[in-house]
Amino acid sequence: MVLPLLEGLDGVRKMSKSYGNYVGVADPPQEMFGKLMSVSDDLMDRYYQLLLGEARDPAAHPMEAKKALAEKITARYHGPDAGSAARADWDTRFSKKDLAAAELPELALADLPAAATVLSLTAHAFKAAFGLDKSNGELAQAVHHRRLRPAQR
Repeated sequence: MVLPLLEGLDGVRKMSKSYGNYVGVADPPQEMFGKLMSVSDDLMDRYYQLLLGEARDPAAHPMEAKKALAEKITARYHGPDAGSAARADWDTRFSKKDLAAAELPELALADLPAAATVLSLTAHAFKAAFGLDKSNGELAQAVHHRRLRPAQR
């Protein structure tokens, strides 16, 4: 039996944790939803077919189709409420850009490490805000694959 490989978030190589282009089934709902929103429009039809077993509605706007894809997959692994909540959080943060209403973690400046690099500060922020341990290698990959971007001035 031969099964198709699912391309990763980079749209080139197979989905793989070692390539840093994956969506983990144990990823928190907001992280899973956000990663799925980074899937290219060209690859979205393949994700619909392989992950949901259905075709994308060709009449739907690509952004709406991508939100529906991310919500359905997030709901599959975390439940319908988590899928809906992740979509609502995404809409608040990115579609409406209403960061005042978004539930964002806060970090105290006093808790930051004294002699730190950008990567070690980012690793500290992930740990303090989300309880996630991220290595400098993981963070460097995230920056490289544009999943973590510095603020534009």
